[in-house]
Amino acid sequence: MSKIKRILLIAVAVIAVVALSSGLFYALGDDNIPTVVFNAADGVADDARFSFENVVYGVEESPTATADDPYPDLFQIRGAMPGDSFSWNVKVKVTGATNKKVTMWVRAENATRDFNALFDTANPYPPTLTVTGFPDGVARTGYLDGETPVELGEFNGNETKDLQLALAIDLLAGNEIAGLDAEIDWVFYAKVDDVTPQPTPTPTPTPGGGGGDEPEDPLYPPAPELNTEDHFGYIIGIPGGEVRPEDNISRAETATILFRLLTDESRAQYWSMTNSFSDVQSTDWFNNAISTLANAGILNGRPDGTFGPRDPITRAEYATMFVRFFDAVASDRDMFPDIADHWARENINTAALYGFINGRPDGTFGPNEYITRAEAMTLTNRVLGRKPDKDHLHPDMIIWSDNTPDKWYYAQVQEATNSHEYQMMGEEGEEQYEEWTAILPMRDWSALEKQWAEANAEGSNVYSSKPNN
Repeated sequence: MSKIKRILLIAVAVIAVVALSSGLFYALGDDNIPTVVFNAADGVADDARFSFENVVYGVEESPTATADDPYPDLFQIRGAMPGDSFSWNVKVKVTGATNKKVTMWVRAENATRDFNALFDTANPYPPTLTVTGFPDGVARTGYLDGETPVELGEFNGNETKDLQLALAIDLLAGNEIAGLDAEIDWVFYAKVDDVTPQPTPTPTPTPGGGGGDEPEDPLYPPAPELNTEDHFGYIIGIPGGEVRPEDNISRAETATILFRLLTDESRAQYWSMTNSFSDVQSTDWFNNAISTLANAGILNGRPDGTFGPRDPITRAEYATMFVRFFDAVASDRDMFPDIADHWARENINTAALYGFINGRPDGTFGPNEYITRAEAMTLTNRVLGRKPDKDHLHPDMIIWSDNTPDKWYYAQVQEATNSHEYQMMGEEGEEQYEEWTAILPMRDWSALEKQWAEANAEGSNVYSSKPNN
């Protein structure tokens, strides 16, 4: 089984205070241009697929890696400030691609992925990454946001492309770069598709009769299910001790929550790394979650073919995603006065009848309003049958500076952010609540996703020079 393998490459170290990195320009001659090599041949270990030519290591520009600095620097510059721009020649070479098609991407990102600290990401003038040198003469542009790659095109057979990478720091990009020690990496990705003609398989007769259990019909797999047994924390707070319950939550973050809450069987059944959305790329951190849930029929795109992963999600959209997990007859009786003509009317009514959602004090639902993180956690807990009570939590739980016991959502947020064991208290038919008996370690969701990918992504062929995140 092939695996997703993320091979560590620190390609540009940018140190911002007054300089983006120690060291001067180098490798500008025709014969010693920095070169990124991807070997697509079978039998090559995943961690050896990327190699580099004409690169140096560290401040001393050593020609070989050292224990202190094992990662290659494609370029080193200094004296960079907002308003500056830099460009470098680079070769991208693919080898061992007989009967294979290789697609390459590149993007610039902060090694810690903390773009809010490095630049004002809300500013409409983010630093840009531009790649030129394509046969059609058209430049490709991305942004220094850790999420926007630039496609370098397809490589057939053994091919080398001479390209030029440019990083432009707009004068209005923000002042943060003038006062930070920051690193920016060039990260390259490769996707391999086998184009060897495959023989048409000979149909195998299906034996009939014989009794026993009815075989599972591959055309009608079981509906996706949520894990309602284990009370894992499914929300990770913000570094610094905040969980920001009154902020909005994005569509990609919602998909990630649902992906984490799937049963292992459903996740394996519907696992996918591909989707039809034009704005969800294979290199995006949320790709696996969105692809899997779209494959399960839980997520739909928009009429223009996009998903809008970074857009905040509305109350109607959030309720609709959860209703799709249940084989429920759609309710046609309006539970709220402001949904009569809404596209999600039946789903909202169904969610209300199931007790997943409540209206506002004035009786309305506000379907087009953005749902807050606290509201999203509350709805999710209700769907999962979780019943936290602020007087029956556990003293060893994780606490948050912006989630205090006087907030209406206090227990709901604690439920969503703490993995715990519990006993359900109260008689059947009465108001029940959880008595927390122990706090469990929070699941390492990044490590688990890597494990799920390796276990379920049969034939996975996406590789990255980017570190695991």
